[in-house]
Amino acid sequence: MRKALSQLLLLLPLLSVFSCRQGADTLHTADDYFRQGQALHREHYLLHAADCYRQAACLAGRDSMLHARISLELGRINRFKLQRIAEDSCLDNALRITQGLQDSVLLAEVRHEKARSLIARGKHGTAQTLLQRALPQRPEARKDLARLFLAERQADSALAVLSPEAASPACRLLRAEAFLMLDRYDSARYYLEKDYAQFSLRERVQACRDLARLEEATGHPGRALAEMKRHADLRDSLDADHREELQEKISSSDEYRLQRERAERAERERDAGQVMFYRVLSAALALIGLLLALFIRNKRREAHLERRLRQQELEATQRKLEYYRSLNAITIPILCGRRNEQGALHLGDEDWETVTRNTDACFDRFTERLRAHCPLLTEEDVRFCCLVKMELPLAVLADIYHIAKGSISRRKMRLKEKLGVTDGSFDEFIAGF
Repeated sequence: MRKALSQLLLLLPLLSVFSCRQGADTLHTADDYFRQGQALHREHYLLHAADCYRQAACLAGRDSMLHARISLELGRINRFKLQRIAEDSCLDNALRITQGLQDSVLLAEVRHEKARSLIARGKHGTAQTLLQRALPQRPEARKDLARLFLAERQADSALAVLSPEAASPACRLLRAEAFLMLDRYDSARYYLEKDYAQFSLRERVQACRDLARLEEATGHPGRALAEMKRHADLRDSLDADHREELQEKISSSDEYRLQRERAERAERERDAGQVMFYRVLSAALALIGLLLALFIRNKRREAHLERRLRQQELEATQRKLEYYRSLNAITIPILCGRRNEQGALHLGDEDWETVTRNTDACFDRFTERLRAHCPLLTEEDVRFCCLVKMELPLAVLADIYHIAKGSISRRKMRLKEKLGVTDGSFDEFIAGF
């Protein structure tokens, strides 16, 4: 029976095509397309349904009501396909049209769907406002509003939305979840066990999970384990149903695609569309060839620019190396000239000024950038960093500060901690700074 229904739904769009070709009333045909799209949509043939909705939109003319409903249904399909931009465009268009129609029922339905879209993206504040505005004309919105409150851990607000007289098993299941969140276990058990037989398979999966949480919270781990096993069995059954339905939809979709291709082929033969097809194909091939030539040209240009960039980087590195050599050639003789009779180095303020000035000249305001990076550095620390930046040998540093080489290494470690260096050595940090 289900397969026969699927075959009928697949034929409906094709029948409408032939009806339209015979000169039927355009608006009536648009309405037929829309109804066929709804029938296909209910059976989750989304590709076929979207085709019908688009055909209806082309034939709807100035029927604003039909355009609004088409945009609403296309928004639902795009949300299922996770096409967020297209979904927003369709729902916003439906909202704009319905606000001008003064149709409160349709406006509430559009607001409800827009709220669902926002909930899926975590925009709960705006979604809550839309659901509350839609609720008077659309009671179905209370379930989504209650789920929204439960997601925000506002169980009292969810119970206020779900009246005790709510006839829907889904609403009563939501009340049970709210009571469970409030630790009112007796009330939660009442709704879960009383209405279990009326729940759908998906709702039973949720109910078993809630019962397992309830039994665990009330100190019955054995019962909780039994409920979790039942939950797992029901979930496996639900997954099996989904797989079977998906396989059926794929098979039907392939059949629909074949039927649509046959209809399009017959139409092309009748309207001599093959000539136009080959013209378009030739133009497309020419365009592809042009784009390919432009692509190759751009790639060659990019490769040339990349080679130039590498050459410039190599030249910059070479200049930097020359800076090092020039700096050492200037500074080391100055330092060595300050040795006393015993061979010890003694640098005065003017000597240190020369060292820092040369370092800044070669390394783009090195001392200024270093002080900005770490204001806690003393003048002595900055001078030491200048000597390290010039890559002076460890022996020269030891002579300048009249300490052993090991003390120089320890001083570097202290400055490394002061500068907050975590990756690499102190020398590597200063060299790259």
